[in-house]
Amino acid sequence: MFIETLKAIVPPPSNPVFAGNVAGWQDVEDELGTALPEDYKNLINLYGVGCFGGFVWPLSPFVPKLHAASRFRLEAGINMMKLFESVKLEDPESLPDFSAYPTAGGLLPWGVEDTGGLQGWLTSGSPDKWNTVVLDNDWSEEIYQYETSTTEFLVGWLTGSIKISFYPEYPMTEPLFRPY
Repeated sequence: MFIETLKAIVPPPSNPVFAGNVAGWQDVEDELGTALPEDYKNLINLYGVGCFGGFVWPLSPFVPKLHAASRFRLEAGINMMKLFESVKLEDPESLPDFSAYPTAGGLLPWGVEDTGGLQGWLTSGSPDKWNTVVLDNDWSEEIYQYETSTTEFLVGWLTGSIKISFYPEYPMTEPLFRPY
């Protein structure tokens, strides 16, 4: 699994903020109506909420609703996709040709960027096989899709093997992980 590679290049914090646990994940998955990728759950369990490369913030379902960090809740990403769907209804040509979760195969966000873009999965097939999609802050100008897990994507970007035009380039001047 790529979580071990990620841990080797970016040591997790000793006290992760808003990390997950087994019982908590079961509640989250029951509420969402789907299992989530194991590597994503491991990522949140080990790192909690924080910023990779000064740019990518994985979303955690364990941030309290009324906390200042609530914009990094998984629920906030799902709400972004509701906005995505409403914009798509008004102007279908302006956004990518996929739907938001919970539509079968729809995009379910797992991270956000400092500039308003997002990372998510296309929820088709087994959760551990979901593809990663990256959308820019306009959600339409630049779209990247990778056959990678969450942690495989992060490792690729943080080591420079995945390049995205609007992401900071490797090597980065920011810490590779900064806890919230």
